[in-house]
Amino acid sequence: MPPQESPTKFFIYARKSSESEDQQVASIDSQIRELRAIAERDRLDVVDVLSESQSAKAPGRPIFNEMLKRVSRGDAGGILCWKLDRLARNPVDGGNISWMLQQGVIQRIQTHERVYCPADNVLMMSVELGMANQFIRELSVNTKRGLKAKAEKGWYPGVAKPGYLNEWHREKGERTTPKDPLRFPLIRRALKLVLKGTCSPPQILNRLNNEWGYRTTKRKRIGGTPMAHSTFYRILNDPFYYGVFEYPRDSGNWHQGKHMPMITKEEFWRIQKLLGGKGRPRPKKHTFAFTGLITCGECGAAVTAEVKEQVICSVCKKKFSSKNRAACPKCGTAIDDMRSPKHLRYEYYHCTKRKKTPCSQGAVEVIKLEAQISDVLQDLTIPERLKDWFLKQIEAHVRQEVEDRAPVIEAIQEALENNRKRLDNLLKLKISPQNGAGELLSDEEFASQKANIAREMQQLEQKLTGTDTAQTPWIEACAHVFNFVCYAYTHFQKGDASTKRMILSALGSNLTLSDKNLRISLHKCFHFIHQIQNTVPALKPGFEPKNSRQPKEKNRAFNPVSPIWLPGSDSNRRPIG
Repeated sequence: MPPQESPTKFFIYARKSSESEDQQVASIDSQIRELRAIAERDRLDVVDVLSESQSAKAPGRPIFNEMLKRVSRGDAGGILCWKLDRLARNPVDGGNISWMLQQGVIQRIQTHERVYCPADNVLMMSVELGMANQFIRELSVNTKRGLKAKAEKGWYPGVAKPGYLNEWHREKGERTTPKDPLRFPLIRRALKLVLKGTCSPPQILNRLNNEWGYRTTKRKRIGGTPMAHSTFYRILNDPFYYGVFEYPRDSGNWHQGKHMPMITKEEFWRIQKLLGGKGRPRPKKHTFAFTGLITCGECGAAVTAEVKEQVICSVCKKKFSSKNRAACPKCGTAIDDMRSPKHLRYEYYHCTKRKKTPCSQGAVEVIKLEAQISDVLQDLTIPERLKDWFLKQIEAHVRQEVEDRAPVIEAIQEALENNRKRLDNLLKLKISPQNGAGELLSDEEFASQKANIAREMQQLEQKLTGTDTAQTPWIEACAHVFNFVCYAYTHFQKGDASTKRMILSALGSNLTLSDKNLRISLHKCFHFIHQIQNTVPALKPGFEPKNSRQPKEKNRAFNPVSPIWLPGSDSNRRPIG
């Protein structure tokens, strides 16, 4: 007997990712061809064919989202796809699909292996979607671990830079980055020409492309073209070409590469000097803690810092600036030849004076600036015993709040379960044989009641989520504030520049420097700490210690040594004899 035509309308959805996890999956054309055959075999009414080439490891696929919107509008009630992981590989899209199927918005999902319906057990579908998501997570972790291991071995991970090749034919873990025999000498020749300083970079690039015939590596869809201006400038600014690289990018983790460098380190920095502002700057010699945080209180310009270094000559005792000098200006002794010269270092903060408004503010030494910040922190500091007492009060409040919330959560969960049963009963009544012509429940009544139940369940779930997460932010904030005011002063005194910068940033905003005084607009929580300190009475220490650990009676062994030792504690104490 031939299969009967299904009353449900279907979307055919095909997806293929360009990533390696989908290399063995059928292409979009073959997926659509097989799905059309399934639709013809089962006599499915296909209203549209949708396809996209995008990974499903993260939400945000435009065609997939548009398909769900069209399903919600009622353009179709079923989805025909090759496998369930074509629809979702992340928990967000997987949850939307599962929820729409349970609610009956999606009436049927069919693959080449099986069919998923609203009345089915959701366990198998959840397991399949979870396996698809776990596959992506494990793939990401393994890929990052492999790339990190390759970088630690000294080989640049990823696509080879211009002038180098990838050894795709070798096994993973053994691939290196050899030089490109065609392009390596051309790029090195261009870099050597930059070092001469006789031609500008655009002129050298024009010679590289037009006279020397440079063309990029030919790949499947790109390549075989002259080098772009942006690529050439990236080469000029990339430390990779003298033998080091950073991985991951902007992580600060630099690796010594095993690839053959094109130029030396000294040549690289000479190129940066020739490029001027367009080149990569040298690493900063000094690290300042508070630059970028403070503005001038008079003109509003940024406050910067500078270091002044001086040397006291060990021969003639002359003190002079060592910034641009290599020898003493008085006796001519070179600093390197001096025997134990005394080096002095002074760090100052001052207005950059880059506003058009005239500014009369002078410089302030960093020691005085840090002293002002220390005074503010010391005023905020609370004893550790007070911090522990507050944290215990918060914990007690949390426990009480959890106990008070438990019955509320239980009532909401019970209401949710009742609504699920109502929805199941409503669906059973709709598809029962006695309701074939809508005698018991019409389509309009079914849609209206289902919408009311779904709306009520959504409100209950929002209440449940809000009840679970209501306490977390303020509890963590309170604990952070009390720990900060307890230990910030100590950490500021002993910390490095980054620690001091972080503490000052946490104190408040609108940091202004005026008349060598730093003004800080403290956060509201720190004003509250001041109020607490004013209301909590200080403990007055006792005059006498509780345990003096001294014997109450005179020791006879001390009699010859101290003959005038007082004999007792009577009211009229007199020396013996």
